[in-house]
Formats: sequence, structure tokens, C-alpha cells
Amino acid sequence: MTVRVRDVMAWIEALAPAKLAEAWDNVGLQVGAPDAPVDRVLTALTVTADVVEQAAERGAQLIIAHHPLIFRARKEVRRDDRVGALLYRLIQRDIALLVAHTNLDAAAGGVNDGLARRLGLGQCVPLVPAAPEGKERLKLVTFVPTASLERVRQAVGDAGAGVIGLYSHCTFAAPGEGTFLPLEGARPHIGSVGVPERVEEFRLEAVVERKDAAKVIAALKEAHPYEEVPVDLYPLVAAEEVGTGIGRVGTLAASMKAEEFVAHVKNVLDIRHLRVAGADRREVRRVAVVGGAGGRFVEAAHAAGADALVTGDVDFHDADAARDLGLLVVDAGHFGTEKHVPHDLARYVEEQAAQAGLAVAVFVAQEADPLHVPSGPAG
Repeated sequence: MTVRVRDVMAWIEALAPAKLAEAWDNVGLQVGAPDAPVDRVLTALTVTADVVEQAAERGAQLIIAHHPLIFRARKEVRRDDRVGALLYRLIQRDIALLVAHTNLDAAAGGVNDGLARRLGLGQCVPLVPAAPEGKERLKLVTFVPTASLERVRQAVGDAGAGVIGLYSHCTFAAPGEGTFLPLEGARPHIGSVGVPERVEEFRLEAVVERKDAAKVIAALKEAHPYEEVPVDLYPLVAAEEVGTGIGRVGTLAASMKAEEFVAHVKNVLDIRHLRVAGADRREVRRVAVVGGAGGRFVEAAHAAGADALVTGDVDFHDADAARDLGLLVVDAGHFGTEKHVPHDLARYVEEQAAQAGLAVAVFVAQEADPLHVPSGPAG
């Protein structure tokens, strides 16, 4: 069976759903055709002329990159600007480009889980949990006397509740006992005013889209025999959203002195130079991580009880805030905190292809940090 670009797109969507991307971001297929065949893939952090040439040399028909090439709206594609020239190279070599950026940052098993794992952090949770997409889906709950269960179940289903994938009228009912005391002026369907009543009822549940909620509730009240119809609506969080969000915060197996932790970061991430801000004399046990540019999460890390934050692109004001908060900040660089991403993506694509019984060769681009400390005497 031939692998198509759309197959790889589906694998990446399963790992890092596009809905997790920030509103300002641009992710997904940026160059190429979904139905194009693929048997060789190159993973990269950033699309550069060198990365495109590496893909061509490997015979790769697809590059999966973390950083978008097309980031903002463009009115032209010209060979005399950097992005336009790269787009020309990709198109001339018939190489597709697929991007997973902030959606991969936020994804469970994405950028930040990979960084946390390398630093030896356990019990990790999102530093800033993703806003639940499930807020548009609700769980409708009502309580119905046994004799009216089927009529109410059918009514809410006909009104649009209980749609899950390709199935409609999906509900769940569990038996129980309801109690009530009709007060003066009530007209109870069951029982009498002033007399405590016990009734065999079913708890009936169904999912409902927020946009359909008013229509479903109206149908429920129309079909329900009670004068006062019990209706509860609960917001839902989709299973794939659990554990998603920007950054991670977790715990080291044992505390380290600040200088030991800094050395640990350098060793694990295999970087020669980094910057340190804040409380560089404290003990470190709980650590927050944000791959890439994460200086703005200093306060979030402190609020999460972290002793240290490992990230990149920390500016003067972030460092000053960390000092005031007593938070150790280790700026290991944008590249240093994300260079593991192409390796993790390559392994993931290989696993997905193997599970599907498909043959795809995956290569990791050789990339260097565009920022470096020059060696030798100053000129």
C-alpha cells in the first residue's frame, strides 16, 4: 500500500490536533498535495535552504517541521525574499511541507513532554492547561419516572441530543430513587401536596452541542411528565484534551543544589552555554519547562510551585521578575530546548508506519543553533 501525504497528516493530527494551536499560529500542510505519495520523510526544527537540500539528497518527498515557514499572510511568493526562495526550492524539488508548531507544544507527548522526560521529571502536568474545546459540548442529565423513560429518551434524541460520531440517540440510563415533597400550590404528576413521596426514577444522560441545548431542553420539558423538570448541564472535556497545554511542571527524583541542576541541564540537553537568572542558590526539586520562547511563563512557573524554570529566549524583564520571585530560571536557548523535537517526530512517524504495516524511511535533519558564542579572541 502506498503512503500518501494525507496519511502522515492524519498521524500528526492524532498526536497534535490542529485545534490545540494558538489562534495566531499557522500549522498543517503548507506546501504540497495531500494525495502525493511518500516513502521518505525528513523531520526538522526549522525549514532552511540547507534542510531542503538535505531532504532532496535523501529523496524525501515530505518535510515535517516544527517552526512554520509560512507564518503570516503573504500577498506574493518571490524568489528575492527568504521565505519565497524556500517555497520555490520546495516546489521545484516536489517536496511537501507539514508543520506542527504550537499544537505540538501543547500536545500530550509533544515538545514539552519530551523536554520534561529528558530532564528526568516525573508526575508532570501542564503548566498552563489548554482551554477545553469541550466547552461547546455539554452533558445533559435529567431524572425521569420509569413509565416515561422511553418517551423522554426519544424526544431528546429527536431534538439532536446524543450524537456521537456516526451514531445518534446515544443515551445512558441508570435506575434510582427520587424523593420530593409537593408544597402548597403544586400540581404533582405523582403524589399529593404535603405528602413526602418516593419514586422509582432513571437518571438519563446524553451529550448535546451547546448550539442545540435550548431546542433539546424544550423537547425534554414537552415530553417529561413533571411540573418541575430537573435539568442539569455539565461542560465536557474531550479525552484527547486531557494533559494538554503549554509547558509542563514535574518533580525530580531527588533534590539538587542550583549549580548541580544547571550542570544537569547542560549535560542532558548537550549544550555548552546557557544563561541563569533568579535564585541560583536554592534547592531544586519541582521544575517547570517550556520549550522554545518561554520567558513570559516565569510567573506561571512560580504560581505552580516550581523551584526552577527551564526554557529559552528569556529577556531582561523576565529575569528581573524571576529574581523578585525567588525562582531559578535556566535559559538553555530556543534551539537547546527544542532540538529534541525532530528526533521525537521521527520516532513517532516510524511507529505509526510500522503499526499500519507501511514502509516509510524517516530521517532527521542535521541542524545547528543560529545563535552561538564565538570562539577565539575578540577582534
